Amino acid sequence: MNIPLRKKALIITQRIVAGHQIACILENHGWSSVSTHNTMKLSDVSRQCPGMLVIDVTDPQNGNLNLLHTFSRTSNMAYLVALCEGGNTPTMRAARRIGVDGFFYLNRANQALDPTRGLAPLFSNSRVAATQPRAIPASLLSNHFSTGLALD
Repeated sequence: MNIPLRKKALIITQRIVAGHQIACILENHGWSSVSTHNTMKLSDVSRQCPGMLVIDVTDPQNGNLNLLHTFSRTSNMAYLVALCEGGNTPTMRAARRIGVDGFFYLNRANQALDPTRGLAPLFSNSRVAATQPRAIPASLLSNHFSTGLALD
């Protein structure tokens, strides 16, 4: 029996609801997901060997942008996704310069995902059974999605 390997995603955010929602979205597309609310060091992230790193960049003081930048230089094969508030904030611009592949956006209350912006609706519109793990199609993670401005 040929059992395909599941891709691993690591989600780092203080926002428990949004982290859980992202994990569910990714698991519906065949990814195994771990969501943590603790800030991690590069060595801890690297030990996880994620195929995707989703990192909350809403608070520039927590060091997640530095972790994103360092991880992007050491692991060029992983997808990099930022969780943000929207509105073209300085941290979003910094994440774009680092080279994120896309964004998940928070809703207006900044507690849960906004299902109408960023990668969330793209995943919702391209349902894949959890029994058929696949990589994320390049069309879902192309640069034109990460550079779109989301003004509230």
